[in-house]
Amino acid sequence: MLDGLSIDLNSIQLKLASLGRAWNVEDVTNVLRESRLVVSDATVLNVIQQLRSVSAGAGPLEALLALPDL
Repeated sequence: MLDGLSIDLNSIQLKLASLGRAWNVEDVTNVLRESRLVVSDATVLNVIQQLRSVSAGAGPLEALLALPDL
């Protein structure tokens, strides 16, 4: 769940992967709209951050690793 909305990150990843090219902000917005979700710019950016975290970062550990005490 992202921003209080029921957003399935896996289904978003699958739809973006089916594009056969690198996705962009507009693609993410379109996928969210296709899911019949009314979302804000902040939600789109949050989804993009989550997608990047899962694909290029440490996934769920990313926030923990960003703590200044580590």
